[in-house]
Amino acid sequence: MKSALDLGSGPCPRDKFGVDQIVGVDFQDSVLNNVRAADLSMAPIPAGDQSVQLVTAFDFLEHIPRWERNQGSIRFPFLDLIDDVHRVLEPGGLFYSETPAFPMREAFQDPTHVNIVTRETFSHYISGPTWARQYGFSARFELLFIGWRVGHLIALMQRESQV
Repeated sequence: MKSALDLGSGPCPRDKFGVDQIVGVDFQDSVLNNVRAADLSMAPIPAGDQSVQLVTAFDFLEHIPRWERNQGSIRFPFLDLIDDVHRVLEPGGLFYSETPAFPMREAFQDPTHVNIVTRETFSHYISGPTWARQYGFSARFELLFIGWRVGHLIALMQRESQV
């Protein structure tokens, strides 16, 4: 049985891949539509380790802060979230995102966008030998596809089997 999590799903999780079971994660529960409540900029994904084959994020990553200071310490919510995506994915599982990104205007027009990503955010910081290791990032993803569709950067990554 193929299962998925849709991060930032709103009240209705999106199933782009035809999975058997999909659970949404958003600020508010929606028992009717199988959505669990969590503030993913502050809390972990409400799912077990290696419990799903697919994680999606449609118009969501740009809402997660890159960094924040709290009582003298700095944390990196965006990198923490990507590490957590890695945690919930089975080895070989897929992470798919569609995100308004630089240089497209869609990245800047919504005042709630606090994290402007670029094509290089995925290739330099999240997959392969990554610069993000210096910030405590430990996940390992292989970038399978990156491209553009209507102002959105589409990335498909696969969780590497070993960390």
